[in-house]
Amino acid sequence: MDFGGHLEKLIRERNLSINMLVRECGINRGGLYNAFKGQRKLKADQLFALISKLSLSAPEEARLVNMYFDDFYGEQEHGKIKFLINQISDCAPVRQNAESVSKSSAAEEKLKAFISQNKRIITNFPYSFEAADRLFFNAVQNGEITEFTHILVADDKDDYKNNYISIFKSLKYMYFGHFPKYFHSSVKALQSAALLPYFAIGESGALLFSKARAVAIEDSESVDILAREAAELLRGCRQFGEESGDIFQIKDEYQKGIVDGMTEVTLSSYPCLAQFVDYETMQSLVRRQLPNKDMLVEIAYSHYSNIYKRVRQINITTEDGIKRFASTGNLLEIPGKYIACADIKHRVKILEGIADSAKRGEFYLLDKSKLSLPGGIMIEKCANKGILCAFDENEKDFYMFGRFFAQLEDRAFIESLGKALKYLVESRKVYPKEYTAQFIKNTIAGLKPLEQ
Repeated sequence: MDFGGHLEKLIRERNLSINMLVRECGINRGGLYNAFKGQRKLKADQLFALISKLSLSAPEEARLVNMYFDDFYGEQEHGKIKFLINQISDCAPVRQNAESVSKSSAAEEKLKAFISQNKRIITNFPYSFEAADRLFFNAVQNGEITEFTHILVADDKDDYKNNYISIFKSLKYMYFGHFPKYFHSSVKALQSAALLPYFAIGESGALLFSKARAVAIEDSESVDILAREAAELLRGCRQFGEESGDIFQIKDEYQKGIVDGMTEVTLSSYPCLAQFVDYETMQSLVRRQLPNKDMLVEIAYSHYSNIYKRVRQINITTEDGIKRFASTGNLLEIPGKYIACADIKHRVKILEGIADSAKRGEFYLLDKSKLSLPGGIMIEKCANKGILCAFDENEKDFYMFGRFFAQLEDRAFIESLGKALKYLVESRKVYPKEYTAQFIKNTIAGLKPLEQ
Protein backbone atom coordinates (compact mmCIF):
# COMPACT_ATOMS: atom_id res chain seq x y z
CA MET A 1 0.00 0.00 0.00
CA ASP A 2 1.24 3.50 -0.85
CA PHE A 3 1.37 6.49 1.51
CA GLY A 4 -2.01 7.99 0.53
CA GLY A 5 -3.86 4.71 0.86
CA HIS A 6 -2.20 3.97 4.20
CA LEU A 7 -3.06 7.42 5.55
CA GLU A 8 -6.71 7.02 4.54
CA LYS A 9 -6.80 3.58 6.18
CA LEU A 10 -5.48 4.99 9.49
CA ILE A 11 -8.08 7.77 9.45
CA ARG A 12 -10.99 5.41 8.59
CA GLU A 13 -9.93 2.93 11.30
CA ARG A 14 -10.25 5.68 13.88
CA ASN A 15 -13.64 6.91 12.61
CA LEU A 16 -12.30 10.46 12.41
CA SER A 17 -14.34 13.15 10.70
CA ILE A 18 -12.70 14.37 7.49
CA ASN A 19 -14.38 17.75 7.95
CA MET A 20 -12.89 18.06 11.44
CA LEU A 21 -9.42 17.01 10.24
CA VAL A 22 -9.22 19.43 7.32
CA ARG A 23 -10.52 22.29 9.47
CA GLU A 24 -8.16 21.72 12.42
CA CYS A 25 -5.11 20.79 10.29
CA GLY A 26 -5.44 23.59 7.74
CA ILE A 27 -5.78 21.25 4.77
CA ASN A 28 -8.05 21.67 1.76
CA ARG A 29 -10.66 18.89 1.71
CA GLY A 30 -10.11 18.16 -1.97
CA GLY A 31 -6.36 18.24 -1.43
CA LEU A 32 -6.62 15.55 1.27
CA TYR A 33 -8.71 13.29 -0.94
CA ASN A 34 -6.20 13.80 -3.77
CA ALA A 35 -3.44 12.84 -1.33
CA PHE A 36 -5.33 9.62 -0.56
CA LYS A 37 -5.29 8.85 -4.31
CA GLY A 38 -1.61 9.77 -4.72
CA GLN A 39 -2.53 12.72 -6.97
CA ARG A 40 -1.16 15.39 -4.65
CA LYS A 41 1.62 15.57 -2.06
CA LEU A 42 0.89 16.95 1.39
CA LYS A 43 3.30 19.43 2.94
CA ALA A 44 5.35 18.08 5.85
CA ASP A 45 3.62 20.47 8.27
CA GLN A 46 0.25 19.13 7.12
CA LEU A 47 1.42 15.55 7.66
CA PHE A 48 2.46 16.23 11.25
CA ALA A 49 -0.73 18.19 11.91
CA LEU A 50 -2.64 15.06 10.88
CA ILE A 51 -0.38 12.84 12.99
CA SER A 52 -1.19 14.96 16.04
CA LYS A 53 -4.86 13.98 15.62
CA LEU A 54 -4.36 10.28 14.87
CA SER A 55 -3.04 9.06 18.27
CA LEU A 56 -0.50 6.77 16.61
CA SER A 57 1.94 4.56 18.44
CA ALA A 58 5.62 5.35 17.92
CA PRO A 59 6.09 2.48 15.39
CA GLU A 60 2.92 3.51 13.52
CA GLU A 61 4.08 7.13 13.32
CA ALA A 62 7.57 6.11 12.19
CA ARG A 63 6.10 3.92 9.43
CA LEU A 64 3.74 6.66 8.20
CA VAL A 65 6.51 9.29 8.19
CA ASN A 66 8.84 6.92 6.33
CA MET A 67 6.15 6.20 3.73
CA TYR A 68 5.49 9.94 3.34
CA PHE A 69 9.13 10.76 2.57
CA ASP A 70 9.45 7.71 0.31
CA ASP A 71 6.58 9.23 -1.65
CA PHE A 72 7.81 12.82 -1.37
CA TYR A 73 11.44 12.27 -2.46
CA GLY A 74 11.13 8.91 -4.18
CA GLU A 75 12.17 5.74 -2.38
CA GLN A 76 15.72 5.70 -3.80
CA GLU A 77 16.46 9.35 -2.99
CA HIS A 78 14.93 9.03 0.48
CA GLY A 79 17.17 6.02 1.11
CA LYS A 80 20.17 8.07 0.06
CA ILE A 81 19.24 10.88 2.46
CA LYS A 82 18.75 8.49 5.37
CA PHE A 83 22.06 6.78 4.66
CA LEU A 84 23.88 10.13 4.68
CA ILE A 85 22.28 11.12 7.99
CA ASN A 86 23.29 7.77 9.49
CA GLN A 87 26.88 8.38 8.41
CA ILE A 88 26.82 11.82 10.03
CA SER A 89 25.38 10.53 13.31
CA ASP A 90 27.78 7.56 13.42
CA CYS A 91 30.97 9.41 12.50
CA ALA A 92 33.49 9.89 15.29
CA PRO A 93 36.18 12.51 14.61
CA VAL A 94 37.55 11.91 18.09
CA ARG A 95 39.89 9.53 19.87
CA GLN A 96 38.64 5.96 19.72
CA ASN A 97 39.55 2.99 21.87
CA ALA A 98 41.31 0.08 20.21
CA GLU A 99 39.02 -2.86 19.52
CA SER A 100 40.09 -6.36 20.43
CA VAL A 101 39.55 -9.11 17.89
CA SER A 102 39.75 -12.74 18.89
CA LYS A 103 40.83 -14.13 15.54
CA SER A 104 42.85 -12.53 12.75
CA SER A 105 43.18 -13.61 9.13
CA ALA A 106 46.56 -14.25 7.56
CA ALA A 107 46.31 -10.88 5.78
CA GLU A 108 45.66 -9.07 9.08
CA GLU A 109 48.66 -10.72 10.74
CA LYS A 110 50.90 -9.58 7.91
CA LEU A 111 49.41 -6.08 8.13
CA LYS A 112 50.23 -5.97 11.86
CA ALA A 113 53.83 -6.95 11.15
CA PHE A 114 54.11 -4.43 8.32
CA ILE A 115 52.75 -1.57 10.43
CA SER A 116 55.12 -2.38 13.28
CA GLN A 117 58.10 -2.06 10.89
CA ASN A 118 57.13 1.18 9.09
CA LYS A 119 56.42 4.69 10.33
CA ARG A 120 55.75 6.25 6.89
CA ILE A 121 53.05 4.44 4.95
CA ILE A 122 51.06 5.00 1.77
CA THR A 123 48.06 2.69 1.26
CA ASN A 124 44.75 2.37 -0.61
CA PHE A 125 42.63 -0.02 1.47
CA PRO A 126 38.84 0.71 1.55
CA TYR A 127 36.88 1.23 4.77
CA SER A 128 34.86 -1.88 3.96
CA PHE A 129 38.02 -3.71 5.10
CA GLU A 130 37.22 -2.94 8.74
CA ALA A 131 40.13 -4.89 10.25
CA ALA A 132 42.67 -2.93 8.17
CA ASP A 133 40.97 0.33 9.16
CA ARG A 134 41.23 -0.60 12.83
CA LEU A 135 44.89 -1.58 12.58
CA PHE A 136 45.97 1.52 10.67
CA PHE A 137 43.92 3.92 12.80
CA ASN A 138 45.16 2.54 16.11
CA ALA A 139 48.73 2.98 14.84
CA VAL A 140 48.01 6.56 13.71
CA GLN A 141 46.25 7.41 16.97
CA ASN A 142 49.11 6.03 19.07
CA GLY A 143 51.78 7.79 17.01
CA GLU A 144 53.25 4.55 15.66
CA ILE A 145 52.67 5.83 12.10
CA THR A 146 53.96 9.37 11.68
CA GLU A 147 53.23 9.87 7.97
CA PHE A 148 50.03 8.24 6.71
CA THR A 149 48.95 8.76 3.12
CA HIS A 150 45.59 7.16 2.35
CA ILE A 151 44.33 7.01 -1.23
CA LEU A 152 40.57 6.49 -1.24
CA VAL A 153 38.56 5.61 -4.33
CA ALA A 154 35.49 7.80 -4.87
CA ASP A 155 33.14 5.88 -7.12
CA ASP A 156 32.48 7.89 -10.26
CA LYS A 157 29.31 5.87 -10.86
CA ASP A 158 27.80 7.59 -7.79
CA ASP A 159 27.96 4.58 -5.53
CA TYR A 160 26.89 6.94 -2.78
CA LYS A 161 27.28 4.38 0.02
CA ASN A 162 30.97 3.88 -0.71
CA ASN A 163 31.53 7.62 -1.17
CA TYR A 164 29.73 8.72 2.00
CA ILE A 165 31.37 6.00 4.10
CA SER A 166 34.78 7.10 2.78
CA ILE A 167 34.12 10.76 3.64
CA PHE A 168 32.91 10.26 7.19
CA LYS A 169 35.18 7.41 8.26
CA SER A 170 38.19 9.43 7.11
CA LEU A 171 37.35 12.16 9.66
CA LYS A 172 38.98 10.23 12.49
CA TYR A 173 42.29 10.22 10.60
CA MET A 174 41.92 13.91 9.81
CA TYR A 175 41.39 14.58 13.52
CA PHE A 176 45.01 13.47 13.98
CA GLY A 177 46.31 15.49 11.05
CA HIS A 178 46.38 12.85 8.29
CA PHE A 179 44.32 13.98 5.30
CA PRO A 180 43.17 11.48 2.68
CA LYS A 181 43.60 11.73 -1.08
CA TYR A 182 40.70 10.94 -3.39
CA PHE A 183 40.97 9.15 -6.70
CA HIS A 184 37.84 9.00 -8.87
CA SER A 185 37.19 5.69 -10.57
CA SER A 186 34.84 2.73 -10.36
CA VAL A 187 35.41 0.90 -7.07
CA LYS A 188 34.03 -2.39 -8.36
CA ALA A 189 36.10 -2.24 -11.53
CA LEU A 190 39.28 -1.51 -9.60
CA GLN A 191 38.74 -4.35 -7.16
CA SER A 192 37.76 -6.92 -9.77
CA ALA A 193 40.70 -6.06 -12.04
CA ALA A 194 43.40 -7.01 -9.52
CA LEU A 195 44.26 -10.26 -7.77
CA LEU A 196 45.45 -8.35 -4.69
CA PRO A 197 43.77 -4.96 -5.06
CA TYR A 198 45.26 -3.14 -2.05
CA PHE A 199 48.78 -2.01 -1.32
CA ALA A 200 50.76 -0.60 1.58
CA ILE A 201 54.22 0.83 0.96
CA GLY A 202 56.62 1.84 3.71
CA GLU A 203 60.26 2.79 4.08
CA SER A 204 61.36 -0.81 4.65
CA GLY A 205 59.05 -2.88 2.46
CA ALA A 206 55.67 -3.21 0.81
CA LEU A 207 52.58 -5.36 1.08
CA LEU A 208 50.04 -6.39 -1.56
CA PHE A 209 46.87 -7.64 0.09
CA SER A 210 43.17 -8.39 -0.01
CA LYS A 211 40.85 -9.20 2.90
CA ALA A 212 41.99 -12.83 2.83
CA ARG A 213 45.58 -12.88 1.55
CA ALA A 214 48.75 -10.82 1.62
CA VAL A 215 52.14 -10.96 -0.04
CA ALA A 216 55.08 -9.20 1.59
CA ILE A 217 57.66 -7.61 -0.74
CA GLU A 218 61.11 -6.85 0.65
CA ASP A 219 63.20 -6.63 -2.52
CA SER A 220 64.30 -2.98 -2.69
CA GLU A 221 64.00 -2.70 -6.45
CA SER A 222 60.42 -4.02 -6.40
CA VAL A 223 59.52 -1.70 -3.52
CA ASP A 224 60.94 1.27 -5.46
CA ILE A 225 58.83 0.36 -8.50
CA LEU A 226 55.67 0.20 -6.37
CA ALA A 227 56.55 3.49 -4.68
CA ARG A 228 56.94 5.21 -8.07
CA GLU A 229 53.59 3.79 -9.24
CA ALA A 230 51.92 5.04 -6.04
CA ALA A 231 53.50 8.49 -6.51
CA GLU A 232 52.10 8.59 -10.06
CA LEU A 233 48.66 7.66 -8.73
CA LEU A 234 48.91 10.43 -6.14
CA ARG A 235 49.39 13.02 -8.87
CA GLY A 236 45.86 12.24 -10.06
CA CYS A 237 44.34 12.62 -6.59
CA ARG A 238 42.78 15.54 -4.76
CA GLN A 239 43.36 16.04 -1.04
CA PHE A 240 40.34 16.18 1.22
CA GLY A 241 40.87 18.44 4.22
CA GLU A 242 43.73 20.40 5.71
CA GLU A 243 45.04 21.72 8.98
CA SER A 244 43.49 25.06 9.74
CA GLY A 245 45.83 27.32 11.64
CA ASP A 246 45.21 30.35 9.42
CA ILE A 247 41.90 32.01 10.28
CA PHE A 248 42.26 34.48 7.41
CA GLN A 249 42.69 31.71 4.83
CA ILE A 250 39.46 30.11 6.04
CA LYS A 251 37.73 33.53 6.02
CA ASP A 252 38.71 33.93 2.37
CA GLU A 253 37.40 30.44 1.54
CA TYR A 254 34.04 31.29 3.08
CA GLN A 255 33.77 34.58 1.23
CA LYS A 256 34.51 32.87 -2.09
CA GLY A 257 31.52 30.60 -1.54
CA ILE A 258 29.01 33.34 -0.73
CA VAL A 259 26.21 34.01 -3.19
CA ASP A 260 23.78 36.83 -2.40
CA GLY A 261 20.46 35.52 -1.09
CA MET A 262 21.70 31.98 -0.50
CA THR A 263 20.74 29.87 2.50
CA GLU A 264 23.55 28.34 4.52
CA VAL A 265 22.61 25.44 6.79
CA THR A 266 24.84 24.42 9.68
CA LEU A 267 24.59 21.22 11.72
CA SER A 268 26.86 21.41 14.74
CA SER A 269 27.17 19.94 18.22
CA TYR A 270 27.98 23.47 19.48
CA PRO A 271 26.03 26.50 18.20
CA CYS A 272 27.40 28.90 15.58
CA LEU A 273 26.95 32.28 17.22
CA ALA A 274 28.64 34.93 15.05
CA GLN A 275 25.34 36.08 13.50
CA PHE A 276 24.07 37.02 16.99
CA VAL A 277 27.09 39.18 17.89
CA ASP A 278 26.60 42.94 17.51
CA TYR A 279 29.37 45.53 17.39
CA GLU A 280 29.32 46.30 21.10
CA THR A 281 29.54 42.60 21.94
CA MET A 282 32.44 42.16 19.52
CA GLN A 283 34.26 45.00 21.28
CA SER A 284 33.85 43.20 24.59
CA LEU A 285 35.10 39.91 23.15
CA VAL A 286 38.32 40.91 21.36
CA ARG A 287 41.21 40.63 23.81
CA ARG A 288 42.37 43.98 25.13
CA GLN A 289 46.06 43.10 25.17
CA LEU A 290 46.16 42.50 21.42
CA PRO A 291 47.99 45.12 19.37
CA ASN A 292 45.61 47.07 17.10
CA LYS A 293 42.58 45.83 19.01
CA ASP A 294 40.23 48.40 17.46
CA MET A 295 41.29 47.39 13.96
CA LEU A 296 40.71 43.70 14.76
CA VAL A 297 37.23 44.52 16.08
CA GLU A 298 36.46 46.32 12.81
CA ILE A 299 37.79 43.44 10.70
CA ALA A 300 35.93 40.73 12.62
CA TYR A 301 32.63 42.60 12.79
CA SER A 302 32.85 43.68 9.15
CA HIS A 303 33.53 40.10 8.03
CA TYR A 304 30.65 38.48 9.88
CA SER A 305 28.11 41.27 9.38
CA ASN A 306 28.87 41.25 5.65
CA ILE A 307 28.17 37.50 5.52
CA TYR A 308 24.86 37.68 7.37
CA LYS A 309 23.60 40.64 5.35
CA ARG A 310 23.93 38.49 2.24
CA VAL A 311 23.18 35.02 3.57
CA ARG A 312 20.29 33.41 5.43
CA GLN A 313 21.80 31.25 8.15
CA ILE A 314 19.90 28.26 9.52
CA ASN A 315 21.41 26.55 12.56
CA ILE A 316 20.70 23.04 13.82
CA THR A 317 22.48 22.34 17.09
CA THR A 318 22.18 20.44 20.37
CA GLU A 319 20.80 21.24 23.80
CA ASP A 320 24.17 20.31 25.29
CA GLY A 321 25.84 22.87 23.01
CA ILE A 322 23.54 25.64 24.25
CA LYS A 323 24.13 24.60 27.87
CA ARG A 324 27.88 24.61 27.27
CA PHE A 325 27.73 28.12 25.80
CA ALA A 326 25.66 29.37 28.73
CA SER A 327 28.20 28.00 31.21
CA THR A 328 31.39 29.07 29.35
CA GLY A 329 30.57 31.90 26.93
CA ASN A 330 32.89 30.33 24.37
CA LEU A 331 32.42 31.41 20.75
CA LEU A 332 33.92 28.84 18.43
CA GLU A 333 34.08 30.96 15.24
CA ILE A 334 37.30 32.76 16.22
CA PRO A 335 40.30 31.24 18.07
CA GLY A 336 40.65 32.00 21.77
CA LYS A 337 43.95 33.78 21.18
CA TYR A 338 41.93 36.58 19.54
CA ILE A 339 38.76 36.70 21.62
CA ALA A 340 37.78 36.00 25.22
CA CYS A 341 34.67 34.15 26.33
CA ALA A 342 31.51 36.26 26.53
CA ASP A 343 30.56 37.52 29.96
CA ILE A 344 27.11 36.84 31.44
CA LYS A 345 25.59 40.07 30.05
CA HIS A 346 26.63 39.26 26.50
CA ARG A 347 25.70 35.58 26.81
CA VAL A 348 22.17 36.70 27.63
CA LYS A 349 22.16 39.08 24.66
CA ILE A 350 23.29 36.33 22.30
CA LEU A 351 20.73 33.87 23.68
CA GLU A 352 17.99 36.46 23.17
CA GLY A 353 19.09 36.69 19.53
CA ILE A 354 18.88 32.90 19.27
CA ALA A 355 15.33 32.98 20.67
CA ASP A 356 14.28 35.46 17.97
CA SER A 357 15.94 33.31 15.32
CA ALA A 358 14.07 30.24 16.57
CA LYS A 359 10.75 32.07 16.21
CA ARG A 360 11.63 32.81 12.56
CA GLY A 361 12.36 29.14 11.88
CA GLU A 362 16.11 29.71 11.54
CA PHE A 363 17.38 28.00 14.69
CA TYR A 364 16.59 24.43 15.74
CA LEU A 365 17.56 22.04 18.52
CA LEU A 366 18.07 18.39 17.59
CA ASP A 367 15.61 16.02 19.22
CA LYS A 368 18.12 13.77 20.98
CA SER A 369 15.56 10.95 21.20
CA LYS A 370 15.56 10.79 17.37
CA LEU A 371 19.10 11.68 16.35
CA SER A 372 22.43 11.91 18.12
CA LEU A 373 25.31 14.03 16.85
CA PRO A 374 28.90 13.35 17.92
CA GLY A 375 30.55 16.12 19.92
CA GLY A 376 33.17 18.29 18.28
CA ILE A 377 31.84 18.23 14.72
CA MET A 378 30.29 20.82 12.41
CA ILE A 379 28.87 20.30 8.92
CA GLU A 380 27.76 23.12 6.63
CA LYS A 381 26.06 23.27 3.28
CA CYS A 382 26.89 26.46 1.39
CA ALA A 383 25.89 27.40 -2.16
CA ASN A 384 28.58 25.42 -3.95
CA LYS A 385 30.40 23.41 -1.31
CA GLY A 386 30.03 21.18 1.70
CA ILE A 387 32.24 22.02 4.67
CA LEU A 388 33.19 19.66 7.50
CA CYS A 389 35.34 20.58 10.46
CA ALA A 390 36.15 19.38 13.95
CA PHE A 391 37.11 20.90 17.27
CA ASP A 392 38.16 19.59 20.66
CA GLU A 393 35.41 20.33 23.15
CA ASN A 394 37.70 19.34 26.02
CA GLU A 395 39.82 22.46 25.46
CA LYS A 396 38.89 25.64 27.32
CA ASP A 397 38.67 27.93 24.28
CA PHE A 398 37.96 25.41 21.55
CA TYR A 399 37.80 26.71 18.03
CA MET A 400 35.59 25.60 15.12
CA PHE A 401 38.50 24.56 12.90
CA GLY A 402 40.82 23.56 15.73
CA ARG A 403 41.36 20.07 14.34
CA PHE A 404 40.73 20.29 10.61
CA PHE A 405 38.90 22.12 7.86
CA ALA A 406 37.62 20.13 4.89
CA GLN A 407 35.50 21.11 1.94
CA LEU A 408 33.94 19.09 -0.84
CA GLU A 409 32.82 20.57 -4.13
CA ASP A 410 31.32 17.35 -5.48
CA ARG A 411 27.88 18.32 -6.75
CA ALA A 412 26.19 15.03 -5.92
CA PHE A 413 27.40 15.20 -2.30
CA ILE A 414 26.44 18.88 -1.88
CA GLU A 415 22.97 18.28 -3.28
CA SER A 416 22.41 15.31 -0.97
CA LEU A 417 23.80 17.22 2.02
CA GLY A 418 21.38 20.09 1.37
CA LYS A 419 18.45 17.68 1.18
CA ALA A 420 19.59 15.82 4.31
CA LEU A 421 19.84 18.98 6.43
CA LYS A 422 16.44 20.17 5.19
CA TYR A 423 15.06 16.69 5.89
CA LEU A 424 16.13 16.92 9.57
CA VAL A 425 13.69 19.80 9.98
CA GLU A 426 10.94 18.46 7.71
CA SER A 427 10.94 15.00 9.33
CA ARG A 428 10.88 16.50 12.83
CA LYS A 429 14.27 15.24 13.94
CA VAL A 430 14.33 18.65 15.65
CA TYR A 431 12.23 19.87 18.56
CA PRO A 432 9.18 22.10 17.84
CA LYS A 433 9.68 25.88 17.92
CA GLU A 434 7.76 26.09 21.18
CA TYR A 435 10.10 23.65 22.90
CA THR A 436 13.18 25.49 21.62
CA ALA A 437 11.80 28.88 22.69
CA GLN A 438 11.08 27.59 26.20
CA PHE A 439 14.49 25.93 26.45
CA ILE A 440 16.27 29.18 25.53
CA LYS A 441 14.00 31.12 27.89
CA ASN A 442 14.87 28.77 30.75
CA THR A 443 18.58 29.02 29.92
CA ILE A 444 18.41 32.83 30.06
CA ALA A 445 16.49 32.67 33.34
CA GLY A 446 19.29 30.55 34.79
CA LEU A 447 21.88 33.20 33.81
CA LYS A 448 19.98 36.32 34.96
CA PRO A 449 20.80 35.95 38.68
CA LEU A 450 24.51 35.76 37.76
CA GLU A 451 24.43 38.97 35.72
CA GLN A 452 25.01 41.25 38.69
